[in-house]
Amino acid sequence: MRSIKIIFFIMLFILTVFFIFQNTAVMQITFLFWSVSMSACLILLITFFSGFILGGFFKLLKVRKKALKASAS
Repeated sequence: MRSIKIIFFIMLFILTVFFIFQNTAVMQITFLFWSVSMSACLILLITFFSGFILGGFFKLLKVRKKALKASAS
């Protein structure tokens, strides 16, 4: 099961890299009163890695909560 997850992650990563480098046009992003113009591939990379880091953080919190619950019992 673990090897299937690793293969899936590698395939997803490769597809993401291809998608990012095919989208190199400059885009303008506006959020509330803040706006920035940058390459779409940078925006996609930032989004991808932010999601990856947040996912790992929430997974860590879940594991930690489970360990605390097991030690309290």
